[in-house]
Amino acid sequence: MNLNATMIGQTISFIFFVFFCMIYIWPPIINSINNRKKKIRAGLIFSNQAKLDLILAKKTAKKKIEKAKILAINIINKAYKNKNLILKQAEDLAKKKEIESIKKIKTQIKLQYQQEIETLKHKITKLSISIAEKIIHSSVDKLKSEKIVKKFFSNFT
Repeated sequence: MNLNATMIGQTISFIFFVFFCMIYIWPPIINSINNRKKKIRAGLIFSNQAKLDLILAKKTAKKKIEKAKILAINIINKAYKNKNLILKQAEDLAKKKEIESIKKIKTQIKLQYQQEIETLKHKITKLSISIAEKIIHSSVDKLKSEKIVKKFFSNFT
């Protein structure tokens, strides 16, 4: 094979083309590739960080949910205790009021009983005086006296 001027010219042109590409075309392509690699690495790192953040957020959410459940249970237990305490206080208050009412009613009954006894004593006294007056006014006849006394006691019972 003969080496002629065309081949040498083409070789020199190719060498200039390669140098031109290495100087002007190759660096932007390499920079673009490197930038793309950096973006991909950053995306992968961000993705991994997001996965870790998601796992951490899930753990944190579970802990907060557990704390909230415990807090809710404590609140419910306190509410039941307060309910029982309030019911006991209301029951005690009702018993006290019942006892006071019973005492008042018993006192009123005793007063009425005493008043009725006094009223009956006055009525009996008046009736006794009335009978005595009738006996004195009427003749000292024993039969009439007994009739008046019997009549008095029959009216009384």
